[in-house]
Amino acid sequence: MNLKTQSLATVIAGGIAFETPVGSDQTKPADANTRFVLALDQQTALAPPDGPPLRLKMRFEQPLRGLAVNAPVEFRGMTMGRVTAINLDYNPAKKLFPVIVDAEVYPDRLGSIRDKFPVQSGTQDQQAAHIMRGMVEHGLRAQARTGNVLTGQLYITFDFMPNVAKVDFDVNARPLLIPTIPGDFDKLQEQIASIVAKIDKIPFDKISQHLDQSLVNLCLLYTS
Repeated sequence: MNLKTQSLATVIAGGIAFETPVGSDQTKPADANTRFVLALDQQTALAPPDGPPLRLKMRFEQPLRGLAVNAPVEFRGMTMGRVTAINLDYNPAKKLFPVIVDAEVYPDRLGSIRDKFPVQSGTQDQQAAHIMRGMVEHGLRAQARTGNVLTGQLYITFDFMPNVAKVDFDVNARPLLIPTIPGDFDKLQEQIASIVAKIDKIPFDKISQHLDQSLVNLCLLYTS
């Protein structure tokens, strides 16, 4: 456990810490009326700039026990953002309670890959929306997957799925609604439970007794 605190008064009342990131230009003062974005923690504040986030929304029909706020959002194994909110919704037609997951991702983390997408006119959000629409048309879907089998923690991943049904994608929606597919963690939990049940049925005590008796018989045979 690593605990970093300021004075007791700061801990009780709350406070803001200021620090100049390593490698930045320390000789150039900030311009007048410069706006500074407050980070949630020191690690986030000192991380390389990711640019403005793109806010997304996902609708999952299955329960998401194990998914928490700040869980990573990945694209093909690379962390692109985090989960910002998890809420229940209600579908009166199907009498179901889908789970609505809000997330923010940082397109700048794609690096030079962004330059290979077709250039779109409009604001940065509009350009990102058109890029997302093209990816959704090619099978991009969001899925909740198991990040830790022992604890049941989940994360969200974006990947291209083959043979998925086409869906309508609204580029004007804010936040953008990303289509989802069911996760595989329910089947994984069932498989683990089945394996544990089979292990419980193994008669280890009887096997141990038979092994002890076999060793005794082997020793008697050897000494004779």
